[in-house]
Amino acid sequence: MLKAGGMKTSAGLDPPLARVPGATFITSSVVGNVDRGIDFGDDFFKRKGPRCRRDVVTHECFHMLGVHHGGQPLAGPDDPSKITTTAQALDDANSLAQLVAQLTTPHGRTGACERDHE
Repeated sequence: MLKAGGMKTSAGLDPPLARVPGATFITSSVVGNVDRGIDFGDDFFKRKGPRCRRDVVTHECFHMLGVHHGGQPLAGPDDPSKITTTAQALDDANSLAQLVAQLTTPHGRTGACERDHE
C-alpha cells in the first residue's frame, strides 16, 4: 500500500492512462506491471458515475501492485461469492477496492458499479 502513492513505471514516469474509443467499460492492467498502466473504455466515461470510476481505478491500481482476483482468472468477471477466505480477500482487487469504498463513501455504501451514474 505504501508503494501506491509513489507508483512509477520502470522509466520513473506516472503509469500510462489511455482512453480506448470503442472499447467496453472493462479496463485493463497487468498484475504487477506498472509500465502497462490502465486502458479505459467508453462506458467508463458515459454510463458510470464518479464512485464507480473511483472503484475501477482503485481495483486496477491494486492489480499494478501485484494483487490478483482472489484465485479467480484475471480474464473473467469477478465473482465475490467465490472469495471465501481472508487470504483470497487480501489477494482480490475487487474486495480491496470495495473496502476502500466502504471506508470513503457516506454510510459505507459499496457496489457503485452495479448502479448507473453512481
